[in-house]
Amino acid sequence: MAGLHGWFKVFILVMFVACLTTAEQGDLGSRNNSEPFLLVADYGGRTILQINITSGSKVTLPLVDVGTPIALDYDPLTDFVYWSDYRNNIKRARRDGTGMETIIEIGSSVYGLALDHAGGNIYWSVYSAQTISVAKKDGSSARTLLTSPDIVYPDGLVLDPRSGSLYWVTQDSSNARIVRAAMDGSNKTIIVSGLTDPSAITIDYYGETIDTS
Repeated sequence: MAGLHGWFKVFILVMFVACLTTAEQGDLGSRNNSEPFLLVADYGGRTILQINITSGSKVTLPLVDVGTPIALDYDPLTDFVYWSDYRNNIKRARRDGTGMETIIEIGSSVYGLALDHAGGNIYWSVYSAQTISVAKKDGSSARTLLTSPDIVYPDGLVLDPRSGSLYWVTQDSSNARIVRAAMDGSNKTIIVSGLTDPSAITIDYYGETIDTS
């Protein structure tokens, strides 16, 4: 299945860069520090890692029951890490392990996950169910925005709150595409078609471009 290739081929998925940690090995740092870091969902190792971009030092976040993480995002205001696991849940916890909770039980694996910091929402895409949904960051008020046949095997979900848009890739083997819609699910538009098995996209907010892999 095309949508599975992203985490079968590459077990370590680098999903987020933040600017909030310390350079010291073994120290998670605090929200007030300024060293940049990567958060990594290590599917094979069943851990979430924090890697200091400056020094290359690596720390495993002290999280209980991580599961097999697939996608993640980070809220720098609250220090909460949000991630999906292969057991069909979306969870969150602070980087020091406190506040751990399952906020959403999906029933299918979530491959795309993105936070809307301005609106206080979390968005996610479910490949097998062919849906894109939204809820509050605590998991309340969950609702489905888009579903088949309007979307096909969504993956690589990203948000552009400035324009009120969300983007995703479709894992259609005959004609993979990048698609845009409003953050309420309306105005769906195909912006690129004819791709070969894309699995992730990111937005260059400064250059106002979209990159895919």
